[in-house]
Amino acid sequence: MSEENVEVVRTVLGTWNADEQEGILDLLDPEIVFDATHREVNPKAYVGVEGRRSMLADRDEVWGEFRTEPREFLDAEDRVVVIGDWIGKGRGSGIEVRQPTAHLFTVDAGRVVRWNLGHSEAGALEAAGLSE
Repeated sequence: MSEENVEVVRTVLGTWNADEQEGILDLLDPEIVFDATHREVNPKAYVGVEGRRSMLADRDEVWGEFRTEPREFLDAEDRVVVIGDWIGKGRGSGIEVRQPTAHLFTVDAGRVVRWNLGHSEAGALEAAGLSE
């Protein structure tokens, strides 16, 4: 089942990066938790469909373009760690920013039920039980 979870996360992240938000609704639990409390800027959690909309509105206030560029997907049974970079272009400035990041996804029955954003690589690996 865990390889299937990695594929679910690949699809969710790819579709999210393409800003095709409606295309991933079937892969997100209706009560999904977007835990962004590990972010340096605007740390908070968003819950469910309304939370997703709120998170996207918060993102779009600051960023003209924003995506996660994954370098690695790590299988941790019901969780998947994605290590990569955040890449954003400021809405007002147009300046591109790149920052290393890691995400931790929790998948249940083919749907993402929790998406922890903005971890350090070490923090995501530890939270997934993959640290040394």
